[in-house]
Amino acid sequence: MIEIIGYTYRADNYTPAALISYMVQIGELSPAAIDMRPEGALDQLASVCCVDRDDEYSFDSDDFPKVILSFCSDADITEFVGYSDTAEYLGL
Repeated sequence: MIEIIGYTYRADNYTPAALISYMVQIGELSPAAIDMRPEGALDQLASVCCVDRDDEYSFDSDDFPKVILSFCSDADITEFVGYSDTAEYLGL
């Protein structure tokens, strides 16, 4: 099964929860996004920013997050998690 297991944004990789937390922290998303599904929050932001999420070639990951997909059920999230997911980075 193919599923979204993370995102690439501004030269770093994030788990879904860490991406939303980071985007709230930098003011890209409102704090209400913390309580939303990551895809729902990103869909709303894409609509406001006129980003076509279905065509990832139409935007750069410096401007809007791109998905990291799992092509098998045994994907290891620790293989792509960046520094941004560490407690030190998130201020935890």
